Amino acid sequence: MYKITPEILRKVSGVQGNKKVIDGLVEHLPEALEKYGITTKLRLAHFLAQIAHESDHFRTTEEYASGRAYEGRRDLGNIRKGDGVRFKGRGVIQLTGRANYQRYGDILGIDLVNHPELAATPRISVLTALEYWKQRKINALADRDDVRLVTRAINGGYNGLEDRKAKLARAKQALKTIETFEKPEPAPKKVEQPKAEPVVVKKIEQPNTNTIIEVVETVANTSNDIPMFVEIDLTNQ
Repeated sequence: MYKITPEILRKVSGVQGNKKVIDGLVEHLPEALEKYGITTKLRLAHFLAQIAHESDHFRTTEEYASGRAYEGRRDLGNIRKGDGVRFKGRGVIQLTGRANYQRYGDILGIDLVNHPELAATPRISVLTALEYWKQRKINALADRDDVRLVTRAINGGYNGLEDRKAKLARAKQALKTIETFEKPEPAPKKVEQPKAEPVVVKKIEQPNTNTIIEVVETVANTSNDIPMFVEIDLTNQ
C-alpha cells in the first residue's frame, strides 16, 4: 500500500489545505486505494490531482454554495422540495443530488438519503470518491495518462482543466519517492484454556526422604500444564 502523508497532499494541492481534511485522507486513503485498484503511481497521481481540485485544494468536503441552484433538478433526482440544499455537493468528489446519494449509499451500505451529512465525513468521503472512480472506470483512463478524459469522466466537461493539469504534474513529482508498506496482519486471538483442577499424582503413606525425593523429581519432569501435587500421609508417623 502507498503511504499517503500530509506533505504529499500539500505538494499536490500547492497550498496548506485544511488539516482536518488532510488528516482524514491520510488515515483512510491507503487501504481504500488498494481495495479499488489504485495501485500504480500514475493512477494515484490522477486520483489525487482530481480530488485536490474538487475539494478546493483539500480545503473542504462540502460545497460552499447552499445547493439551492440544484432545486428541482430532476436529472439529479431532486424531486422533492428542499432536495437541492439537502443533497448539495459533499465529499472529495462532490457527490450531488438525491439520485447519487441514493445510488452510492446503496452500493456502500450507508443510508446517505436520510443522513446526507455523512457524505462529508472523512471515511465516507473517500469511499464515495473511489466508488465513483470505479463506476466510471477511470483507472483505465488514468493508465492512458489522459487528463482530459479523466477530467471529463469526473466533471462531465472540462471545468478547471488547467488547474487539474497543474495538480497532476505536481502529483507525479511528489509521488516519485512515495513509500509503500504492507498491511499489518491482525493479531491472532488468544484462546484462553480452561483452568485445570490439580491432580494428585502420588500419595505417600509411609514417607521417607528417598521416596519423597523420587516422587517430586518425577512430577517436576512431567511436561504438563495441569497443576500437580504430592499428598503425604503423616497420620501413621
